[in-house]
Amino acid sequence: MTSSTNQAITWEKEALRHVREENFVEATRFYERIIEIIGQVEWSEYEKRRLLSMTANCFERIGNFEKARFYYEESIDKISYKDTLLLGNYASFLYLHGSPREAFEKHLELFVLDKLEGDLSAMESTRGMLRELGQALSLTEEQVQERIQLTQRGATGNQ
Repeated sequence: MTSSTNQAITWEKEALRHVREENFVEATRFYERIIEIIGQVEWSEYEKRRLLSMTANCFERIGNFEKARFYYEESIDKISYKDTLLLGNYASFLYLHGSPREAFEKHLELFVLDKLEGDLSAMESTRGMLRELGQALSLTEEQVQERIQLTQRGATGNQ
């Protein structure tokens, strides 16, 4: 294990301690230190993406929505596979702090992933969010369902 990895582990423990104490400002300081050396840290891509998502969550908790958005996007943008937890975190953030259109689009992506994973409970939860966001966008129930079907077909390559 490299000294950078050891340092990152130490800083992550400190960040998590601050999260448990609900001191999110201090937690972000430690998370951002890790991010500065992330290229030298021997962690899997998933661990790095999880770290970015946790950093985003801390910034969200202190009301710095610009940085939160940046780190949520980083957590999902450069990943070669899609992860429902990371995407769900970002979709929820957009529901609370973004536009209904952005939140709707991310929830569509999340629904497709939920379906691919066969998670019926998550699909129903996401479908409920899509209905609610659809109403905010003045979409009918039929239009929401049509968007879900079009997104599913596009994700699987079926026309």
